[in-house]
Amino acid sequence: MRRDLACLSGLFSLKLLALAEPVLSPDLGSAFDEAGVTGAFVIFDSRTDQSLVYSPARARQRYLPASTFKVANALIALDSGKVDGLDEIIPYGGGDEYFKKWEQDMNLRDAMKLSNVPVFHQVARRIGLETMKERLADFEYGNADPGKTIDERFWLAGPVKISAMEQVAFLRRLTAGQLLVKEASTRQLYETLLHAKTETYTIHAKTGWAGPDDPQIGWWVGWVTRGEQVFPFALSIEIKTNADAPKRVAVGKACLRLLQLID
Repeated sequence: MRRDLACLSGLFSLKLLALAEPVLSPDLGSAFDEAGVTGAFVIFDSRTDQSLVYSPARARQRYLPASTFKVANALIALDSGKVDGLDEIIPYGGGDEYFKKWEQDMNLRDAMKLSNVPVFHQVARRIGLETMKERLADFEYGNADPGKTIDERFWLAGPVKISAMEQVAFLRRLTAGQLLVKEASTRQLYETLLHAKTETYTIHAKTGWAGPDDPQIGWWVGWVTRGEQVFPFALSIEIKTNADAPKRVAVGKACLRLLQLID
């Protein structure tokens, strides 16, 4: 039954996405030039049913999702009941981690804020490989390939990969209510991703940093909400030094300002 519904949902989403012929937006290049980084930016404009793209070749290139995968990981865990809401304390598993701040048990809300890799690895283990494969396929999430074992951190080392265009397509389905998930699961996910809220707009977003590749890839993906309008976006940049990491959000916000979606 789920697969039948997924097929119908997929056909419906493809029909909608066919309306969004990419429009080149070279003016956004100034945000990258000023920051001295190379990358791509994609945003779906719900007012015109069009995707605006800077650097389309890069926007179509698949990369490791890194911590942006926590969006899908958390949603699957919440929707499948593998995590009991946002307040359940999840053991991180013990052992030494890259950041000391990750070496503690915490709930999903805090784990998202700290981008806690070991906690989210435990979450993936709870979901299990077969369910993970099925749900990623339902979500049309990049190549939807978590590999052959759930014991690997496949979103950091592969084989799962996704492009900026596919990130936006996934977030578009999420925010449009086209994914086969419960509304309560979506509301809880939204709470973990809140980045900024003003009188005129709200930003939900997640960063990511894929380390093994050369150059490394930095992400900032999410959506801006203005009234009834929602604008899913995805930014990717090459990270050549640690000093480039903060530029993910900075360049992303510069693009959103150029599009007059935020102040």
